[in-house]
Amino acid sequence: MQLSVTDNIYIETPAISDAAGLYPLIEQDRENLAKWLPWAATTQSVIDEAGFIRSCLQRIEDQQLWLGVIWVDHHPAGMIDLHDFKDSHAAIGYWLDKDYRGQGVLAQSLAALEKFGFGRYRLHKISILAEPDNTASRAVAERANYHQDGTLREHIPHQDNFADAVVYSKLSGEA
Repeated sequence: MQLSVTDNIYIETPAISDAAGLYPLIEQDRENLAKWLPWAATTQSVIDEAGFIRSCLQRIEDQQLWLGVIWVDHHPAGMIDLHDFKDSHAAIGYWLDKDYRGQGVLAQSLAALEKFGFGRYRLHKISILAEPDNTASRAVAERANYHQDGTLREHIPHQDNFADAVVYSKLSGEA
């Protein structure tokens, strides 16, 4: 499945073969990604990324996840997903390669995925969680007019501890 974002940006359900293009993005920005996304520290090879995609494809088939690779000019730039489907709610997660940040790629991809989620899945609410110190991710949610609902204490698991999560949400009538 493919979502058109702009003339040169689209989001597409991943194929296992996409691991070869995604892994170098993780490798070159591992230190930054691992601060916020625990999987970045443990994804150590193309084989690891392929295994992740394989498990995600199963979750997609089971309708527990909608995951897409963000493509810019036919080059992989990151990933975005809808997950935790329950009671007409879902959460969005995302990461973007450092070379594409600050260009509106994520903001436009988020807008396209919101429209898709509120439309196809008939969601009532979409949430975004970000650690308090993750100013870049928080700025994405705030610029997209998500409401800051509050903070969940020690909610995001890390290797040895848990981090707080600032919760943002947007209702279907606000999109």
